[in-house]
Amino acid sequence: MAKRWGIVLSLGLLIAACILAGCGPGGATPTPAQALRSTTVPTKPVEQVTPDAEVSFAAVADFSRLSSYRRVDTYRWKRDDGAYGVLEVTREVVNQPKAMHVLVRIQEGQAAPTLIEQLLIGGKLFVKYADGWAEMGEQADEGFLAQFGTGILPEEYLAEGKGQFVVKEIVETYGTRHYRFEKEAFKPAQGQKELVEATGDIWVSPEHNVYLLAALRLVAVDEEGARITIDLRSSVSQINQPLELKAPEKIITARPIPLIPIMPGATEAGAEGTTSRYTVKASPAEVAQFFREQMPKIGWQESEGSTADTLRFQFPGARCVITLKAQGAETLITVELIYE
Repeated sequence: MAKRWGIVLSLGLLIAACILAGCGPGGATPTPAQALRSTTVPTKPVEQVTPDAEVSFAAVADFSRLSSYRRVDTYRWKRDDGAYGVLEVTREVVNQPKAMHVLVRIQEGQAAPTLIEQLLIGGKLFVKYADGWAEMGEQADEGFLAQFGTGILPEEYLAEGKGQFVVKEIVETYGTRHYRFEKEAFKPAQGQKELVEATGDIWVSPEHNVYLLAALRLVAVDEEGARITIDLRSSVSQINQPLELKAPEKIITARPIPLIPIMPGATEAGAEGTTSRYTVKASPAEVAQFFREQMPKIGWQESEGSTADTLRFQFPGARCVITLKAQGAETLITVELIYE
């Protein structure tokens, strides 16, 4: 496994979607320079600066108050060893009753992009494959979003931050208030040790009391000591516009077995067949808690025979045994997947 680069993906859905749906080029492949191009925002100033005004990011990041919206989050990264990539998540959301359609595009370097399409309706998760949609079972909203990673959303960096008012501007057809966040307003995301540099701008709609656009530029150090430059942009549109999401009419009979999520900060220690080994800077108890929280979110149920250092999970057609062994400040994780 390559070093982690700032996001942690649920490999089961990612690999299954890639293999069964087929992954191919999705347009021109960006060069490293293009992958980290500066974020530009076409706006028109309409008012001078009011320097004393400020906004709490959390106060304008609650989209549950909207009836529906479309959101695009683009995460571009480049490590100090030259590796680079992009993750783009497009969501169409209806809040009542809760429904969400998601398109994901992942590309690392010059490799062909991985494309994933998913649907969450009535608490059930559906994944699209080449021959149709497959139902993955019950899925909580938080588990659905968590699979796409950590460190990829503005909320993870600015949840407790406050920004200073800059100017009123027009974004698209909306009147907005532009706020700027300096480094002290940020906190590192999960899997990051520190932020070396951080600045951000958001454009807030007073009418809806949510941000319509966010542009963050960061330099972070991950848990392995690697330096990573991040360009993160989020845009929200089609607010409270009619949006109809329906469960798929045709469901393929095969139900793919989701593979096992990887704990943030884990690095590969070896693999053989369907057995993989990882190490992570955490105690066995912390690792056990991670798996007991995350596995049920993708359909795995803990079965009889689990102990403090040996976790057992069951899924239709497969079993998973996760063994934990303390090694100083780290834990060795052995994951064995058994198909039935």
